[in-house]
Amino acid sequence: MLLLLALVLPLARCSRQPNGESTNQGQEQSVYTYYYAWSDFDVHSPGSWLAGMIFAWPVGLLLFELISRRPASFIWLRAAQIILSVVSMYVLYLRTFLYELWYGGYIAYAAFSIYLLASLGELVLVVRTRFRNRQSPPDARHQ
Repeated sequence: MLLLLALVLPLARCSRQPNGESTNQGQEQSVYTYYYAWSDFDVHSPGSWLAGMIFAWPVGLLLFELISRRPASFIWLRAAQIILSVVSMYVLYLRTFLYELWYGGYIAYAAFSIYLLASLGELVLVVRTRFRNRQSPPDARHQ
């Protein structure tokens, strides 16, 4: 839900001075340009597809988990979620580091951080469960 919110809010903003003009009080007036996740999307540019995918992959993995029979036991899925969360935060950084971070950017970072921490916790639980199952005697597993 947070990522969907980040899609519609501005990720960053850039300010510039219009032609060096000044206002009545002698102060320069800034013009702001807001950058959204979909602002510069181009069908023919692989970079813009990558920027779009950082918001779409959690939905795909969620659908996979809903469809599969035992998604909680997939270690590779948890590892992929961790890697994709880190990569998504890095791509978001690359897309916004020249600008002032804005509401959508903060929300996107928060969403990816929460997703990363949840995935790390799930990975620890899956590994711990598998380790305990291997260490317990065979008759104790079936009771």
